[in-house]
Amino acid sequence: MWKKKSIDNAIKYYKQALEIDPKNKTSLRSLSMIIRTKETQSLEEKQKISQESLDYAKKAISLDMQDSLSWYIYGNAYFYKAFIDKTQYQDLRFALNAYNKAQDKLSKYKNPDVFYNRGVVHAYLENYEKAYNDFKEANDIDETLKSDTLCENILEIVKSTSKSIKNMCGLKPKKLAQILTSIPHNLKEDVKYELIKGSDFIEGKNANKLITGKIISHVKSSFDVPISFVCVDYSSNFFCLSVYNISTEFINSIAYMSSTFVVIEPEVKKIYMTVKDGDKEKNVEYYSVQVSELNNFLVDGKFCSGYESSSNR
Repeated sequence: MWKKKSIDNAIKYYKQALEIDPKNKTSLRSLSMIIRTKETQSLEEKQKISQESLDYAKKAISLDMQDSLSWYIYGNAYFYKAFIDKTQYQDLRFALNAYNKAQDKLSKYKNPDVFYNRGVVHAYLENYEKAYNDFKEANDIDETLKSDTLCENILEIVKSTSKSIKNMCGLKPKKLAQILTSIPHNLKEDVKYELIKGSDFIEGKNANKLITGKIISHVKSSFDVPISFVCVDYSSNFFCLSVYNISTEFINSIAYMSSTFVVIEPEVKKIYMTVKDGDKEKNVEYYSVQVSELNNFLVDGKFCSGYESSSNR
């Protein structure tokens, strides 16, 4: 029935199979996959399907914690959910954990799909070196996946972002000075957060702190998530700003070299990767401020909680 694209009948028969045998992990896994293919009209329907898919996959795991395929499907369910709910960053991390479990449970055989999907999640989370390694592994196992192209994409993202940061986006001193003077760096007395600059960043959550700056340019990427920019703070520190769960409409609202942003309690990630530069290898590193909560992110004085990606609105 599934292969004949009779989705509703397939779901019906798998549910009947579960009534006969509630501990049939094959039926549970199949339902988790099939139910995600249903056509939906509203966000509420998508959210319901997403949760059902996750529940079926979770039940399959509970029946056999050592089953690699169940963990893989569980990861896929979280990956799907990441683009339905507003907890995108968290769901991607859950998906990554499930894919890690899926690979760990395999003794000899390596599933190229696990490496491929895990590579995508790593890329979304800006774990670029791990993404590169997973895509390379997937391509070594199955060249038809063509994940070698994604390896090239990873290298391009890291090198181009690093170059923009290092070269200060090619801004001339006079233009840069003009931009810096327009970045607020004095907080009102009643603000409970401490203003920091890029040179003060610590990896992880910078609690009780905030960062301000100007959005200078958009980072081109072949991956849908995150939407990233090269930015500068009032002290001329350049860094990457990566925003999750936000719509492409947001990009159109940006006035580059003019729009001012604020991130409350910024989550900072140090991007580090060894890349080839001609015949030589060099270490590339830069900071990325990852925004996973839009209610902690303001642009031109407005909170961005109204710019969730279209699947959430």
